[in-house]
Amino acid sequence: FFKVCKEYGLKRGDDFKYNNQDSIIYFKNGSEIKLVQLSYEPSDVEGERFGGLELSYCCIDEISEIDKDVYEVIYSRIRYLDEFGLSKKLLITGNPSDTWTKEYFYTRYIKNELPEEIKFVDTSGNYYNPFRGKNYEKSLSLLNEAKRKKLEDGDWNYNTCSDQIFGYDKIEEIMSGL
Repeated sequence: FFKVCKEYGLKRGDDFKYNNQDSIIYFKNGSEIKLVQLSYEPSDVEGERFGGLELSYCCIDEISEIDKDVYEVIYSRIRYLDEFGLSKKLLITGNPSDTWTKEYFYTRYIKNELPEEIKFVDTSGNYYNPFRGKNYEKSLSLLNEAKRKKLEDGDWNYNTCSDQIFGYDKIEEIMSGL
């Protein structure tokens, strides 16, 4: 965030203020960005701690690191938009993973079954991120094949190999009792 602000010429203290204790970024026009840790907490598996949030927009980075229940609660907190003529927006980023996100987003995207309000931007294949540094590219070249397929190629099936007895989807079915 602070790198992007710098690139756009926004100055901390002049254009925005950051309260580190509350993890809130305040802008002159009254807008706020709340930085919220969405990690799993055993005492709050359903994400009830987020029930009081009132959001007009939200970004979640590394979606596969949070629980689906937390995602759904956060999505439900984006409201009170009519007053300003806004539509609901939630930007999610993340790498391919064998978590709930694969079935929820990727598999439904591949099957053309995503709800109309969800858009999936596929960055696999020939996509190249011009902002990654040369050191990152070198680091990727040192990874094993599965991790390289996941992180460099954006391959959601990175964890598939011919000697698997059960694929991840089958294990999910067994664990969820479907």
